[in-house]
Amino acid sequence: MDVPCALQPSSHHDFAREVKVRVDAYFTRNKLSKHTNTTMITKTVVLVSLYFGSYGLIVSGLLPLPWMWFLCLALGVGMAGIGFAVTHDALHGAYSADPRVNRLLGHVFAALGANPYIWKLTHNHIHHTYPNIQGYDEDLEVSPLIRLSPHAPRKPIHRFQHVFAFFAYSFATLFWVFVKDYKYFLRLFSGSGVLDGGRIMPPRRRQVRRGGLCRGGGRYVRTGRSRDRRAASPARCRDAAVTTSAAATRGPRPC
Repeated sequence: MDVPCALQPSSHHDFAREVKVRVDAYFTRNKLSKHTNTTMITKTVVLVSLYFGSYGLIVSGLLPLPWMWFLCLALGVGMAGIGFAVTHDALHGAYSADPRVNRLLGHVFAALGANPYIWKLTHNHIHHTYPNIQGYDEDLEVSPLIRLSPHAPRKPIHRFQHVFAFFAYSFATLFWVFVKDYKYFLRLFSGSGVLDGGRIMPPRRRQVRRGGLCRGGGRYVRTGRSRDRRAASPARCRDAAVTTSAAATRGPRPC
């Protein structure tokens, strides 16, 4: 598989800096807050009330079955709205200028069944660092039945994904709650994934040495079954380090 194209580091930094300058200028020029406003607060109250209100009525068993089906639909709308429009911003630290408010709303994400800590690692750091890069952006790997990137392996069943994709996505929440978060949690702490500066690096990017793992250029060292929270000397990792893939060593090729 070809290594995807990426911007050169210098041009990437210049581009990101220019975007930030223009965005800041837009908010300053229009006298707008970068954080929540009255409309956002109203939307938050409505969505949270819809979700928890629907859930409370469902578990109460006070309504007939047709109303229960309607409440399930309302519950799903509330869940999607909270995830996409409330906790997403809070976990990015963008909902409020007060980190405590962002943290509090982030806990609502846990009430939906997802883990805020794992989401911040996989979304904030992985997805926004490698957007739409196959093998790095986990949002492209929702299911082996769905092919979302031209760099992903092609399977015969993908010819019909436009037919069954909507049905398959109905299981996304169950997969997220019971499989996805556990997978990344175990990958993070078992040594098959590497934590580098708060980021889970894909396994093929790691450096392996005999008897343990050099994490993030020596951030962690794991020897045998024990994990020592101490820095490894660069020479210690470099002398015995091996890379699992030449393409991974090169990383995304320049444009």
